[in-house]
Amino acid sequence: MAGDDPYARMVLTDHSTGYGGAGAVAWSGRTSRTPLLCARGTPAETARLLTTLHHEGLITAGTLLRLPPGTGELLHVLPLRHVEDWQFRWTDRPPRPFGGPGPVEVLPAAGEITALLDSGNPSSSVRPGAPHIRRWYGIRDGGGLAACGADVSYGGVGYLAGLTVAPSRRGQGLGTVLTSAMSRSAHAEFGVVALGVNSANHGAIRLYERLGFTNTVEVSAYELLAPS
Repeated sequence: MAGDDPYARMVLTDHSTGYGGAGAVAWSGRTSRTPLLCARGTPAETARLLTTLHHEGLITAGTLLRLPPGTGELLHVLPLRHVEDWQFRWTDRPPRPFGGPGPVEVLPAAGEITALLDSGNPSSSVRPGAPHIRRWYGIRDGGGLAACGADVSYGGVGYLAGLTVAPSRRGQGLGTVLTSAMSRSAHAEFGVVALGVNSANHGAIRLYERLGFTNTVEVSAYELLAPS
């Protein structure tokens, strides 16, 4: 029912549990910080399935729910906190290479990555030292780190995260150069590469579409709260 797409494969593990309804499916997973439940299907049937799972105690407070848009508005009986609306985008074709002020390289040092994230992407949950990060990439210019991104590939899917350009260097194409290089590296290994982007970040969405990330799953994320 999930279509065997990269979005489903990124979260499924040997320990996942799946639940099926008439027009929806949900499966368990885990992020680095919290239990996770992903769902696909029509909003009405997804809401019906999640209501049943909650009633039977199969999902508990603290779980992050990744739902089809429109589902949360139908879950009036569940205590929810809306987290964000985002898009899972992927491509099975490598983008063309782009030249830049310096080569894209694997980064060995964590301190300068943290400093760049603090200034250019402070809300990023992808940080040096996290166990699911395979490697960091970056572009140096004039000796300093101008852009960085993390390879967090999993489940046979190349996945890019934490893509950040220094505030003083934005608008110069560094994001395009970095994303293209990282995508081609991941594609060579997995044959498919994906990333996530906030639905309101229209500039980033235009960039990713130019690079071929046109396959899209719309996701509304909610946290399941304890009953008041």
